[in-house]
Amino acid sequence: MLTGPRADRTPVPISRQPLAEIKVDVKAVEADLASFVPAELVLAVEPDTSGVIMDCSNGGVSWASHTTVRVSRPPDLEEMAERLRATWARASEFSVVVGDPRQAGDGFYLVGSGAQSYMVGMLGDVVQIMSFGPCFELVPERDGYPWDIRAE
Repeated sequence: MLTGPRADRTPVPISRQPLAEIKVDVKAVEADLASFVPAELVLAVEPDTSGVIMDCSNGGVSWASHTTVRVSRPPDLEEMAERLRATWARASEFSVVVGDPRQAGDGFYLVGSGAQSYMVGMLGDVVQIMSFGPCFELVPERDGYPWDIRAE
């Protein structure tokens, strides 16, 4: 049985926003999330400059990317999620859930109304922020073709 945000499987709206705008927003959220890693633990923040197109509901697509935060030791991810809920200017746009069910409870994730999601967790000795933008209509003439998007 599915639980948590989107468990109702309500159809997801398809955004008409162009990929270029979605990329900017996704990378801004990744940067915001990375800023919640305690500064004294951060060795380097490494945003991925590319991404991939993935299918999502109702015939739309989503742009997926990630940012890696190298740390001197693992941060308290539950504490990060609490600070995010309490102080992040965009917190009201997302459901913030501690415990990623796909990773046996480690980390936290955010889900927005357009099916965008962000997962924050430890992957080895780094904090990995994985992003899946909102479902949108891919217009190849405007956005590029999926095989070209990965090559950027």
